Amino acid sequence: MGTGVANRARWLAIAGACFIMATAIMAEAVDPSAAADGGAIHHIRDDSTGGDCPQVGIWQPATLTCTLTTDSVDKFVIDDDYITLDGAGHSITGTGPDDPANFVEGPDGGGDAIQIFSKTGVTIKNIDFNRFDYSVHLDHTSHSTVHNISSSNTGLAGVSLSYSSYNTITGNTISNQRVNTGICIGYTSTNNLIEENDILDSAYGIYVHDFGTGNIISGNSLTRCGESLTFWNRDSGNEVAGNDISGGNIGIYIHSQSNGITVQENLLAANAVGLLIENASGNTIVHNSFRDNVLHISTSRAAGNSFSQPAPDGGNYWSGHGPVEGCADANIDGFCDLSYLAEGVTDSLPWVRDRGWICNKPALIVEVGLSYWGSFADYERRLLSVDWTIRNRGPENAYDIYLTGNQSTNGVLLETPVPALIGTLPGGASVPFRLRFYTPESVMSFRSVLQADATDLCGTTYSYPQPRVAP
Repeated sequence: MGTGVANRARWLAIAGACFIMATAIMAEAVDPSAAADGGAIHHIRDDSTGGDCPQVGIWQPATLTCTLTTDSVDKFVIDDDYITLDGAGHSITGTGPDDPANFVEGPDGGGDAIQIFSKTGVTIKNIDFNRFDYSVHLDHTSHSTVHNISSSNTGLAGVSLSYSSYNTITGNTISNQRVNTGICIGYTSTNNLIEENDILDSAYGIYVHDFGTGNIISGNSLTRCGESLTFWNRDSGNEVAGNDISGGNIGIYIHSQSNGITVQENLLAANAVGLLIENASGNTIVHNSFRDNVLHISTSRAAGNSFSQPAPDGGNYWSGHGPVEGCADANIDGFCDLSYLAEGVTDSLPWVRDRGWICNKPALIVEVGLSYWGSFADYERRLLSVDWTIRNRGPENAYDIYLTGNQSTNGVLLETPVPALIGTLPGGASVPFRLRFYTPESVMSFRSVLQADATDLCGTTYSYPQPRVAP
């Protein structure tokens, strides 16, 4: 909370660095053989040899792919659209300090490993980066992909986007950005997909700033970051979903008139502050697990944000506000009967159970079918066969379904041994089964209540009495 505000002046300088690369790219392109801070600059382009690709790898003209065959201490500039640079697991190591705490921007910071300016359809993948200002920088670039890279000890950012849209940053590991940023999305960068990346031990995990719009940030793991996920300065319409954010100072930080952001189905665990909102409104925060944070939420000038939706959607799970702590659920609807109130925030329908929104009671029903004597021997023994169907009417899977018992009228007894395993039943599916009942000779009809148990995704077991009449 306080740390984020205190770091703001420092971040202004860092964020500005996300913008400098357009000039740097043009300046370095003048000399294709040497960088100002030492080492060569390799230009990869769409020609018969792939530009400088043969110096470091193999060029495949049919796919415009340069595949590295060796580790490198040099830098790369992508000169044409639809180029792929495949590191094939090799490393590119710069000249920056081993400890990013000693980072100095400029030639002594290691420069930029991959520069992409005003391009489309570029792919960078399968490379290990170390000791650069930036590992991969996209400037005015679109429809490009950064996949399966690792980046550590960079001075400014592992991956940086400036004025860049419709790009995919996925499956990367970025670590030890202790003074700077894992992934920086800056300056009207819009509609980018930031998905399934691991970012560890960074001052800023994912940082969106200055009119970032329509970006999707999903399925990322952000661990031990100062500010794990930040929106700063009029970012809008972004979606944050399914991220695991743990062990940091601030989990998610929304501020400076960043509005219309949807935050859902994220885990915010063991942070100093799970969610901090300052000077921001119109954001929707639902179906998140706030678990074991020192402070789940803190706000300042943050009216107009929504923390719950009408049932059955509800709000969030807040550890420390459940059945054990006195949150009753008298009507067994899955929601605490009391709102969650903290730091000026009202969640009107907090969930009793963690992830209750995906762990609802499976909607099982039992339907009766034909009844008949299976054989003359069964008739003589008064063993009536009855066909049944168990149906899952809801979207959630039902696990470990067991028939556990039966109560029947008119002296009828269930002959089939119970408990009997039915198994797993996906949402919308059904499965038939057959039971046999001993029916006294005088009985023409009877009422039978089948009893069953089923388990939801979270491991909670429910019981189902289902009255049916068998003719």
